[in-house]
Amino acid sequence: MKLTKYDRCCLLDAIDVALDNCLFDDETPYMIMADKLREGYGLSTAEQAVLKKWLLQEAMGDRFSVADRLRFKRLSGQLKSWD
Repeated sequence: MKLTKYDRCCLLDAIDVALDNCLFDDETPYMIMADKLREGYGLSTAEQAVLKKWLLQEAMGDRFSVADRLRFKRLSGQLKSWD
């Protein structure tokens, strides 16, 4: 299954919210990923792994709403099959 345009927008929104709220220790990789998603480019395997790890951590945390956390869990499952 590939990420849809909606999925890309959800990922971009999650990264942007986290960047706006300074939730990352090192924002640079996430800013690069957000730029790639915004411009319609794919992410490298390493970037996908980093993003998936972050999504899974936030899915189990309490910094986002329950709906967001469920969406993060679904998106992290789709990342491994994303081309």
